[in-house]
Amino acid sequence: MAHRGRGTRAASEEAVPPVGYGGIEQTVHLVDQDLTARGHDVTLMASGGSSAAGRLVPLTSEPLGTPGTKRDVEGFRAIKDHAARRAAEVIHEERPDIVLNHSWRVLDYLRTSASLTTVHYPLDTGGYRQVFHARGHATYVSISRAQQRDAPGLTFAGNVYNGIDVAALPYAARGAAISRSSGVYRRTRGSTSRSVRRRQPACR
Repeated sequence: MAHRGRGTRAASEEAVPPVGYGGIEQTVHLVDQDLTARGHDVTLMASGGSSAAGRLVPLTSEPLGTPGTKRDVEGFRAIKDHAARRAAEVIHEERPDIVLNHSWRVLDYLRTSASLTTVHYPLDTGGYRQVFHARGHATYVSISRAQQRDAPGLTFAGNVYNGIDVAALPYAARGAAISRSSGVYRRTRGSTSRSVRRRQPACR
């Protein structure tokens, strides 16, 4: 996202807001809606098919989803890299006051220090820890205190837990409408199997 305000950059796998899905795109949607409602000039950079309370800059023609086969993984990465470069170009052209970034790929092309990158990934093992440490010049926002403990070499401006729109989830005194699955885990010859007993009301 960018605001002349603010600029917000989401991932390109899902539309903003996502359909039947939470994750990064839902968080970005809430930030976009709330900042715009507060009078900020917000530019949302996301996949095609997204909607924005302010201005939308589509970075791909449609949500990318996930790569279907191993053969298209490299092409998938190339499209995401192109989207990151495009986002950095838009940010450079518009020069927003602050960039709220949710994609680590943009950090390779971003030419402003006025940005905060939210870490939506675990940092307790290799993989993503290496990804973010390789971009140690950035300033980050964690979504849990554990991330900060697991990556003391990174610069964190603060911690912001992912939120939900509570108005979209009205309280119901009766729990019968909500169900959960309970399961039993058994270890058999070195492997773990799970059998689901039955669906039960979550609130009794």
